[in-house]
Amino acid sequence: MEYAAGAFHPSHDGSVPGKISLTRDAVRFDSASLEVRLPYSRLEIATGGADGSVVFFSQPDSPQVRLYTLDHSILQDPALSARSDAGRLRKSVSRARRQTRRIEFTILLYLPALILIAAVGLYLLRAPLVSAIVAVIPASLEKRLGDAAFEQVRAGRTLISSMQVQAALDQMSVPLLQALPQGDAEYRFYLIEDPEPNAFALPGGHIAVHSGLVGMAQSAEEVAGVLAHEIAHVHRRHSLRLIVSRLGLTATLRALFGDMGGVSAVLIDSGTVLTSLKFSRDFESEADALGFELLVGAEIDPRGLLSFLRRLGQEAQTPAAPALILSHPPSREREARLEEMLANLGDRQEFRRFDFDFAAFQEQVAASPSMRR
Repeated sequence: MEYAAGAFHPSHDGSVPGKISLTRDAVRFDSASLEVRLPYSRLEIATGGADGSVVFFSQPDSPQVRLYTLDHSILQDPALSARSDAGRLRKSVSRARRQTRRIEFTILLYLPALILIAAVGLYLLRAPLVSAIVAVIPASLEKRLGDAAFEQVRAGRTLISSMQVQAALDQMSVPLLQALPQGDAEYRFYLIEDPEPNAFALPGGHIAVHSGLVGMAQSAEEVAGVLAHEIAHVHRRHSLRLIVSRLGLTATLRALFGDMGGVSAVLIDSGTVLTSLKFSRDFESEADALGFELLVGAEIDPRGLLSFLRRLGQEAQTPAAPALILSHPPSREREARLEEMLANLGDRQEFRRFDFDFAAFQEQVAASPSMRR
């Protein structure tokens, strides 16, 4: 009888596949390129491998020559059955096989739980993985993404451009930017002729406000609150984090090890949907908190952010909720957090007064000659 086997021999590099046969006086190995004969008189039999399931044949005077097989039935062969070491090894292999079966049964028994644990682990690690990837995305790629997205936004749209409107926008935005750390994104602010009360931020610092939002606001502080909120989205790189979170596991792991090609492709392909991204409640709360800090640092009354958020909450109850609510969903939890921050602030600070007429600003935005760019 022949048994599938292999051989290690100094005349060959690595293992040589072949067959083992048990003759009357020796273990014989045969292959196309190698023949080995190990007489029973000096034969040593042992088991090895990770689980002790490999049967080895060798001789003490030539240990560099070893034959092996995974076919345990060779130990039952009549040519070896009388050997005491064969009997001992049969028991050893039998124990190893029972242990392997127990391990396999345990794995199968707990496999659903292991899969669930792995899934939960990946979910819990998702945010740190996303943050790690976003941290290594270069600012140049982020700017390229934002520029490409804004070109798509302004195609066929009308940008409001007048000295008076821009001066008012600068009064509200410049102090907020001065409250940011040095070296942040290069921010650019735009007013878009659109009756929908909306605002959005793009990676790299493009921030756009619709004329409808200016018309909906009741004070310059409310518009400044929206600007601070949008600046916070850019500063915290929320758009990038949201897009990267949509990457598959393979692309994520490759990115963590420095291969940014897949990430770059996903980011550029996502430029068309950046203006319609819906941020999570955590992102919105984070933008509220940082926006509040920016307002205080710029000496702008942060109550404008809260009052505008409350108005959004009221609008959310209407059948035709504006797009700003869809992309920046208000909640009572967000209001409560801002209320708590206001309470902690107390009456210890005086806020700047804007030296432009907000009602006149609204009229200028509504009636301003527009420039299509």
